[in-house]
Amino acid sequence: MIKRILNLVFYSSILFCVVSFLSLIISVIKNKVNHTFPNFELGFPFKYYYQIQVNFELQYGTTKTHLIYNFIICFIVIVLFNYKQQTKNNINE
Repeated sequence: MIKRILNLVFYSSILFCVVSFLSLIISVIKNKVNHTFPNFELGFPFKYYYQIQVNFELQYGTTKTHLIYNFIICFIVIVLFNYKQQTKNNINE
């Protein structure tokens, strides 16, 4: 049981990192096209980190609750995927 929970947490952490990286890449590309390059945001669906440039100074901020919400969403997605796979395997047996 503990091994299963750790497995779910591991895979949800991987999913969280991939989604965060993709949101960063999309933000950087979007801001590069708009010529506002030092500005970017992290997080999907909730933005949990942002950085903007104001008068040659970088301003940044974080929202820790959005970080937790994003991780919980990733965990729920992994749990649902795992449940779907288990029911599919039980039907095939």
